[in-house]
Amino acid sequence: MKPSDVKRTLQALLPTGRALYLWGPPGVSKSSIVRQSAADMGIDLLDWRALLRDPVDARGVPDVRDGLTHWNPPAELPRSGKGIFFLDEVGQAPVAMQQVCGQIALERRCGDYVLPEGWYVVAASNRLEDRAGTLRAPTNVLRRFTHLDVEVDHADWQSWAANAGIAPEVRSFLNYRPAHLFQFEPSHAERAFPTPASWEAVSDLIRVTPPELLLPVVAGTVGQGAAVEFVAFVEIRSKLPDPAQVLATPATAPVPREPAILYALAGALAEHCRHADELTLRAFALYVGRMPEEFAVLAMRDAVAANPKVIAFAGNWLKLHKNVFLTR
Repeated sequence: MKPSDVKRTLQALLPTGRALYLWGPPGVSKSSIVRQSAADMGIDLLDWRALLRDPVDARGVPDVRDGLTHWNPPAELPRSGKGIFFLDEVGQAPVAMQQVCGQIALERRCGDYVLPEGWYVVAASNRLEDRAGTLRAPTNVLRRFTHLDVEVDHADWQSWAANAGIAPEVRSFLNYRPAHLFQFEPSHAERAFPTPASWEAVSDLIRVTPPELLLPVVAGTVGQGAAVEFVAFVEIRSKLPDPAQVLATPATAPVPREPAILYALAGALAEHCRHADELTLRAFALYVGRMPEEFAVLAMRDAVAANPKVIAFAGNWLKLHKNVFLTR
């Protein structure tokens, strides 16, 4: 399932009380999906990394009162309200800890601790074939969850990225080279490789990295091959005309012919619409209407995600390109 479908499924199924388990390779944003779901539902999130825990972290420490042993659960465990109890990296945890997670999922308790009503259980893990230190989970634990497989989807990620404010350089590059969004080979994985999560990190890092250090920083985040292409693309993008100047004369401003430049320009124009006024949005719709269809669709899709007001000024273009716009 693509991430947006996983998020919709979480929000639909969680109120049933059934525990859910997300599976996927490293970097496909399993944790982000859970965080976003909690935020969208307006509930709390307890991120509990099973790999870093021992059973005592759930059951608590014992004391003796009236000749009986009582367990004192940790203060961090929820006692009220509503939220998601997120058991992350369950597959990498020791079997004893996996059993604890299974008990929380099925019985909603551990020792003397009981998970309050209004709290939902979600687990996540890499798969065995990812070679990420995942252990084979006992079947009695697995049967206590409904399992969802998370996969990367380029269009889905682009839609999320435009809303999340991912750097336009990153979005434009991955429109130009979508194969670089996710490249993971468990048999010979490098220290760094392209994933949705690592490109999100690149988006943050390039805002503060000096230009002369960009290549080693990006290579250390997404790997050498993708970094070389990305930095070359950024250099092309730096030579683009100022989007403000293009939109000042949308009827006559030149439209580039080179694909790499068109990808970069589409992203730059869409970003320019994020907080634009009516005059700029009208100019954007006019100029985009002069671009080749493939790149016009990219620019319009990203602009609508960044600022839905664009739709009000692109009515004619949307009517003419409705079918292709909705399928990309």
